[in-house]
This record gives sequence, C-alpha cells and structure tokens, in this order.
Amino acid sequence: PNTSWDWARFEVCAHRWADLSEPDFGITLLNDCKYGHATHGATQRLTLLKSAKCPDDLADMGVHQMRYGLWPHAQGWQAGGAVAAGAAFNSPPVLVGAAAAGGGPGAFLTAHAGEPLFQVIPTYPTPFPSPCGPLVLDTLKLAEPPLTAKDEAGPAALVVRLYEPSGCRGSARLLWGGGIKVARAALVNLLEDELHALPLVSVSNRSGGSGSRVTEGLQNDDPGGGVDIQFTPFQVISIKLQLHL
Repeated sequence: PNTSWDWARFEVCAHRWADLSEPDFGITLLNDCKYGHATHGATQRLTLLKSAKCPDDLADMGVHQMRYGLWPHAQGWQAGGAVAAGAAFNSPPVLVGAAAAGGGPGAFLTAHAGEPLFQVIPTYPTPFPSPCGPLVLDTLKLAEPPLTAKDEAGPAALVVRLYEPSGCRGSARLLWGGGIKVARAALVNLLEDELHALPLVSVSNRSGGSGSRVTEGLQNDDPGGGVDIQFTPFQVISIKLQLHL
C-alpha cells in the first residue's frame, strides 16, 4: 500500500490471479471467476460472494461453482510466470474436431495443424537478465462494423489485442502464419478507430538475418507476415488486420 486510502481498503479488484512475493520466491493465488482479493501480512483472501441486496435482492442466490489453485514460484511474480499461469488456468484445452474434407473451421485447423496462427517475439536485444516477459496476446476477434455504414459488409478484418503485463518498455514483432492473408494493418484504439497504419513486415527470409530468426516456429511453406510494435509499461495495444478475401 502506498497511501492511507490503500491501507483502508479491505480488498482490491483483480482478474485471474493475485500474488504475494519476495524477490526470491512467492505464491500466486489463481481463480477462474472471482474478482475480490485481499492480502494482510502473510494471508491471502479471495472473496467468493458479494451478496449485495441492492439493487437486486436475489443477487448471488443459489449454487455457485468456481475453481482456484496455487502457483508457487521462484523469484518475483514477473519472472515467476504469474501472468501465464493465470491465463492457462482460465483457458483449459478445448477439443476441436477436424473435418476430413470440405470447408469450415475444422478443415482450416487440419490444413494448418502445428502452425501457430499468431506469435509475439521480442525484438529488442538486451545484454542483461530481465524479469520482463513478452507482450501477452490476449484477444483475437472479428472487427466491429463501421458505425457509419452498419449495412455494408466491408472487407473482412480481425482485431488482435495485446498488453504489456510487467511494467516494461520495448519493442516486439507480431507474426502470423501462412494461413492468414493480411492486406493492411493499423493501430486502433479500444473503439477500433484507426490511429495510424503499420508497415507490414516480410518474414520470408530464411537464409539469415532477422527474417530467419522470426520465422522460427512458423511451419507452413508460406511463412506469413508481421508488424513491429513499440510499447510502454502496462500498455494495451489493439491492431486491426484487413484480410485478403
């Protein structure tokens, strides 16, 4: 706590996890649906129900199901993997049936099995050990239609949302595999209004230089492409990708 107001709080709001760490070790309390956390001394608490009676006098009535877990780790929460542990705990594996023939999502997954659709790779060299992890690719969604042309389909587009979780600054490269055909990329705000265009980066150079390094892991004959990103501590970044139809 930094102020008397912080000391007066009986809990704080957080998603997915809360961590209690010293520089050389710590423990992360994970959960999949609760948001009230409190730490007093060496005790961590997770609020299970709020049970307010106003404006809904039936709020929180009934049976609730939730999951929680503990993630012990070495070093602090950044190097200890608290962010990744919280994301994994909230995203259990999902079995998807792949189509043997024809179209649809199953056929697409079959054609690109083993190929990551998107990757985020740091591009800033540092000679010193750093607790900072990579940018987190948190959301992949269809772009919202323009408010001025709701009845027009427009070009197909995806929005990729990333954030910096550790309080670091630097640069990174967002890559997509050969199954994603991108015509144009732009940085947008949370309302998906365009801020400025982003140059597309070719990753076809496998013989040497930075191209060969960033294509590692992209297994399709067509390695796809990417964009370079500059980020600041705790920044949320949204990138709109216009697709070739």
